[in-house]
Amino acid sequence: MTEKKPTSKQRHYASSAKSDKAHVEKLARQQRALELRIAGMTYSQIGDAIGVGRATAYKYYREALGELLKENVEKMEELRQLELARLDHLQREAETVLRKSHVYVSQGGKIVYDGDVKLVDDGPTMQAIATVLRIMERRSKLLGLDQPTKIEQSGSVEVTTGYDLSKITDPDDVRKLMELLAKAETGEEAGE
Repeated sequence: MTEKKPTSKQRHYASSAKSDKAHVEKLARQQRALELRIAGMTYSQIGDAIGVGRATAYKYYREALGELLKENVEKMEELRQLELARLDHLQREAETVLRKSHVYVSQGGKIVYDGDVKLVDDGPTMQAIATVLRIMERRSKLLGLDQPTKIEQSGSVEVTTGYDLSKITDPDDVRKLMELLAKAETGEEAGE
């Protein structure tokens, strides 16, 4: 009896299944490397624990951290959009108060007149203006429109304040942050 050779379609599915399994295993190792690093283990210890070398353990940790940052950036953008929608609703409500004419009412609950003319009460209008301004300030902060403040001292020293890491959405900025984090960890890398 002759053995049938698998078709190209069958070979493709078998290869794809192996690839998927390897990918799932790699993701599990990356996650484990991140968990062990958070627990305080060195890259050598992590490598021993998951059955890879120190360099691969570090690579898995960095890849897992990168995915975590990307997920958080996406979640932060969703939250930012939700908050912007809420602020828009609140501002529309405050502007409705602004468009209305408010009459002055005495403590007894009666409208106060000046002759035949109702006295205008500017209090609710001023409160609505203050509310709209607070909403606009919040929106500006949420969108990052308030630029960091640079302060120069004696010509050569410059201090920058106001950075908000939750606003990082550009993949290049995430990559740069990852590189900075990697450089910050090189102290242990050299010491192992």
